Amino acid sequence: MKGNMKHTFKLKKCDKLLLYFEQAAKSYVVHLIDEIINLLVKWLSKRRDFALKCTSTLCPDFGEKKLRRRLECASRMNVVKLNHVEYNVVDGDMDGHVHFTYNTCSCRKFQLEQLPCKHVVAVCRFLKLNVYSMASRYYTRNTWLDAYSFTIYLVQPQELGTGHNKSTCKNNVPLPNVGHTL
Repeated sequence: MKGNMKHTFKLKKCDKLLLYFEQAAKSYVVHLIDEIINLLVKWLSKRRDFALKCTSTLCPDFGEKKLRRRLECASRMNVVKLNHVEYNVVDGDMDGHVHFTYNTCSCRKFQLEQLPCKHVVAVCRFLKLNVYSMASRYYTRNTWLDAYSFTIYLVQPQELGTGHNKSTCKNNVPLPNVGHTL
């Protein structure tokens, strides 16, 4: 009998210890999730502010930088008009054949990146067309702003909150737009 009491006492200590570790692990996980959410909110806010301050037509890091480099290269190229939609661009390295109806270039950068390659830029300069109109909408500032327009709403887990049930939480917390989920 004395042995059973010792065994029961040890089990109770183990149960308490396991319960303690389980609660500690839950609090660490909840803390980790809170930190991840806070980092996402800061990152999203920083990106949104950067996009709002942008004054260029295209995203500065992707489209604008590439297009500026291509504008410099295109200034040294000669354009030969083949017909009203096809142009041959003479380049020192690699000549390009541009077809405006199909939005193609023989170098294939225009099709792959959906951003005007140096040959298309040269033809746009030759025809006095706006180069930005040839870029895909995915490179535009407006698309960039739309990507960061949603908000992350912080909601505490129920056991850490003030005891709200699900129905009151749904009524009090503004929900994000449909389609913008993380």
